[in-house]
Amino acid sequence: MKRHIFIIIFLMVSLVSCKSKKATEFREAIAQKERTAFQILVGKGGPEEEKLICLVNNDFSGALRAVDKQEQAFDSIIREIIALPAEGISEGAALKTAAINYYMSVKDLQVFDRRIIATQQAMHQTNADSIENAQDKLLLLQKEKLTMSGVRNEKRTALQEAIGRFNKANDL
Repeated sequence: MKRHIFIIIFLMVSLVSCKSKKATEFREAIAQKERTAFQILVGKGGPEEEKLICLVNNDFSGALRAVDKQEQAFDSIIREIIALPAEGISEGAALKTAAINYYMSVKDLQVFDRRIIATQQAMHQTNADSIENAQDKLLLLQKEKLTMSGVRNEKRTALQEAIGRFNKANDL
């Protein structure tokens, strides 16, 4: 009798502790995209560092090339998330949507730098009378970028909440 109870308890514990392999792999794929994005934005030798170095050296075309690299990298991340299968995974579709929305907002924010770089370049190529207009435009662009940062932060919060719901729904 004790043996049967032990076997039943063992089976119940095994079933309860089992985590969906699909859910675990899905969550790890999303986490990998986070690591990739981190490298793009703050990694040594990454496109963001390249852009900043170019701007310090007034190499505006180099900075624009770095922005192009960032755009391509984020497009790749977004395509890979879109391709992830979320069917049959509890809260998988919601997490996938939140991740896509977040990375699109990050990409939009990074690509917005093209306008700022073009304005900075114009400031260096104009006469003293036009500099004030360019500075005013640069200030407006920075305010717009600040607003975009707020949107990105909201999407980041939504992604974190979706991750929490996903983890809870899948016992991760």
